[in-house]
Amino acid sequence: MSRFRLTLNQMLFRSRWSTWVQLLPALLIITFVFLIPLVQLFAVSLWEYDPTGVLRATDPTAENYLKYLRQPFYRQVITRTLRLGFITSTVCLLLAYPLAYILARMNFKHKSLLMFLLITPLFVSVVVRVFGWIVIMDREGVVNYVLQALHITKQPLRILKTEYAVVVGLVNVLLAFMVMPIYSSLESIRPSLEEAAQTLGASPIKAWLRVTLPLSIPGVLAGWTLAFIMTLSSYVQPSVLGGPSYFVMATVLRSQITGALNWPMAAATGFTLLAIGLVAVYVPVYLIRRVFSANLEEGSNRG
Repeated sequence: MSRFRLTLNQMLFRSRWSTWVQLLPALLIITFVFLIPLVQLFAVSLWEYDPTGVLRATDPTAENYLKYLRQPFYRQVITRTLRLGFITSTVCLLLAYPLAYILARMNFKHKSLLMFLLITPLFVSVVVRVFGWIVIMDREGVVNYVLQALHITKQPLRILKTEYAVVVGLVNVLLAFMVMPIYSSLESIRPSLEEAAQTLGASPIKAWLRVTLPLSIPGVLAGWTLAFIMTLSSYVQPSVLGGPSYFVMATVLRSQITGALNWPMAAATGFTLLAIGLVAVYVPVYLIRRVFSANLEEGSNRG
C-alpha cells in the first residue's frame, strides 16, 4: 500500500512538473512581450511631463491620473467616450438581437451562407469602410441626394463630423461581433421550450420574455461587452467621421504621443482606458454569475 502511494505521488509530481514545463514557453512570451512592457509603461505614467520631450525618471506622481478628475477637458473626454460606447453597444444590440433570433430559429439549409454574408464586411479594411461612409454621408453624398430628391429637406444636412456619423460607422463594424455571441446563445435554447410555454397558455411574446430572453442573457452581455470595449478603443471612426474637434480617449492618446510628445500623460491615458475596459468586462461577468446563481437557487428551492 505504501509503495502504491509513493508511486501515485511520483506520478502526480511528474504530471505537475510536465504541465509547468509545457506552459513555460507561453509564460515566458507573455512575461517578456506583455507584462514587462506593461509594467514599464505604468512606471512612465507616473513620471512628470518634460516640455523638452526628453523622457527621464522622476519621483512617482499620480498627477497625470488626477488630471482626468480635475480638468474639465479630460472629464468631458471620458464622458464622451463612455457615452459613445453605451450608445453604440445599445444600437448594435437592438439591431443584432432580432437578426440573431431569425438566424437561430429559421429552417434553412444554407444558414451557413447567411452567416458568411454577415461576416463578409469584416474582410474589408475599416479605413476603406469609413471613407465609404464619407461618400454616403457627405453634404453632396447619397443620403442628402435622396432626401432632397424626395423633397424631405431643402438643404443638405450636416451629417459628417457629428456623433451620429461616428455611431453609424462603429455599428457597421461591430454589428457582426454582437450577432455572433447572441446567435450562439439562442442556438443552444431549444425551440420546444417556447412551444411548451405557449402550450401552457403563454402568448408568443410572453413566452419569449419569460423563457428565451432570460436564457439568452449571457450572449447578450457578452456581445454588449465586446462592442463596448471595441468602441472605447476605436480611433479611425471618431477621428475621420467625427472630425478633428471630436475627442475621445483614443484620439487624445494619439495627440499626446505624436503632437505634444507627452508620453507620461499618454501612458496614463492608456491605463485609464484599460481600467475602464476591465470594469466593463467584470460587471457583465458578475451579473451573469448573480443571475445564474439566483436561478439555480430558485430551482433548488422549488425542487
